[in-house]
Amino acid sequence: MKHLLRSLFFLLTFHFATASADTPTYRDSATGTGKNPTVTITPAIGDLFVVIVATNGLSNSDLNEGTVTDNAGDGGNYWMQTQVVFSYGTGRHVKYAKMQVFLRDKALSTTNTVTVSSTPASNPNSSLATAIAISGVSTIDNQPPINDACGYPDTHTCRMVACDHCVIQSGGGCLTPITAGSTPVVPVTNPKPNFLTTSLTITALMNASNPVGVTDPVGWTSRQAISTNVNSQPLGMTIATLDNGFSGNTVTWGSTTPTAGNAMVIEIQ
Repeated sequence: MKHLLRSLFFLLTFHFATASADTPTYRDSATGTGKNPTVTITPAIGDLFVVIVATNGLSNSDLNEGTVTDNAGDGGNYWMQTQVVFSYGTGRHVKYAKMQVFLRDKALSTTNTVTVSSTPASNPNSSLATAIAISGVSTIDNQPPINDACGYPDTHTCRMVACDHCVIQSGGGCLTPITAGSTPVVPVTNPKPNFLTTSLTITALMNASNPVGVTDPVGWTSRQAISTNVNSQPLGMTIATLDNGFSGNTVTWGSTTPTAGNAMVIEIQ
């Protein structure tokens, strides 16, 4: 059986093929802040890097941007898998925040410290990055270019990889991000109602708060909670994992969010 990386964030899900007979396991993570944040992390041989980057203070034209690189020197590239967006402000003062997931297309072959560098947009304000090292993945397929998957704003709200395993699911949450004062809930719906109970599952939330101020879902392990404030644009991001699989239909965070935001869930089978 091929292993799949699925990102479910309300409207869109994609399936990503890796190798057979793998047992993906969370091993380590590290964070960075700044307009173009860098993350320093020490890999183990065979690690898969998943990098989650959040940034705010953006215009529509910034939403289709974002790159991640590292200095491992083995030719590995990062492909943006998906993103979620929320807006704040009104009229001509409206701004956007986005959270993007990048997947490295090659397992690490070094135990030397690696610097992961992100450029989330041409003119970002506050930005946050988390690099997650996952063990137990033996082969990673190269990824093709990204296709737009839905059309707000300016066709850049939702993204997915153009590959044989991609599926668009029904629902409207991508267009209705989490409002201030509400409890973040990520539905896990069609095409597959439940994750595998043996999968590694990652959930990530961003909002316009410093600190982020949201409690992790019950039963999940907190991995990182970071925040920053550049040019009076506060931004928070928190990440948790469920290492023994998830069997429900929704991922419900443990408290309300003080400000608007958005969230996603990633499954690695």
